Amino acid sequence: MLSEIEIQDFKSYKKATLPLSPLSILIGANASGKSNAIEALRILSWIAQGQKLNSIKYGVSDSEDIIRGRLSDLGRDGSSLFTLLCRLTTKEWNCLLIELECRDNELHISQEYVSSSNSSVPLYRIKEASKGERTDVVVEYNNFARGGKKPVITCIDQMAVFTQLETPARFGSSHKKAQSEIPKTVALYQKILSNILFLDPVPSLMREDANRHEKKLRGDGKNLSGVLYTLCQNKEQKFIVLNLIRSLPEQDITDVT
Repeated sequence: MLSEIEIQDFKSYKKATLPLSPLSILIGANASGKSNAIEALRILSWIAQGQKLNSIKYGVSDSEDIIRGRLSDLGRDGSSLFTLLCRLTTKEWNCLLIELECRDNELHISQEYVSSSNSSVPLYRIKEASKGERTDVVVEYNNFARGGKKPVITCIDQMAVFTQLETPARFGSSHKKAQSEIPKTVALYQKILSNILFLDPVPSLMREDANRHEKKLRGDGKNLSGVLYTLCQNKEQKFIVLNLIRSLPEQDITDVT
C-alpha cells in the first residue's frame, strides 16, 4: 500500500510530505491546502489508469474529478515544473517520482523513475526528455548487469512511463530479470494508485435509500448507509468502525445503528 506522497512546487506547496494509511482523512481550515494535496494524489491515480496528459487540459476546465484551474497555474509561483513522489510499504522499488513540465500549454513528463534504497541503479529512468513539440523520451532501464551502459527504449511523455512498461517484450530478450521484475513492479504501482477511492460525499445522495447489502463504498457516499449496515453485522468490524468515528475531532459518537 501507499505509505506517503511528497509534493514539490505544486500549487501552494513548495515541498510537503503527506503520510498515508489505508483510510486517510484530511482535516483543516479553509484555504489550508487540503484540496491541493488531494489533487496531487488525483493526478497520480489518474495517470496510473493509463490516461494521456494531453487530455487533462479539458478536465481542468470541465471536471472537478481531476484538478482545478489552468495548466499554467499548477506550478508554484509560476514555475513550469512540479514533482509528485509516492512511496510504497514494500521493501524493494518502493519510490516512484514523476516530474511534470507545462510547456506551450501542454503537460509533459520530463523525469520519471522508480528507485529503491537497496539499489544504486533505478529500475528505470528518463535519460533524455523531449523538447519543443516532440513527445518522445529515451528511457534507460536496469538490466541487472554489473557495469556498462544500461539499455534504452523509447516511450512517450504523454503517459506515465510505468504504464508503458507492462509487457516483457519491451525489454531485450537476454534481459530475463528485467523482463520479470519491471512489469511486476509497474503493475503493482498501477494497481495501488488507480484503485484509490476519493471520498467526496454528496449529502443529498446520502439521504436516499440504499441497498443494505452494499459492500463497496461509492465516492459520492450514496450507498454509505448500506455499507455501514453490512459492516456492522460483524461485531469486530463494527468495533473498528466505531473506534475510527470516535477518533474524529468534535464528535461524541456512542454507537452505529
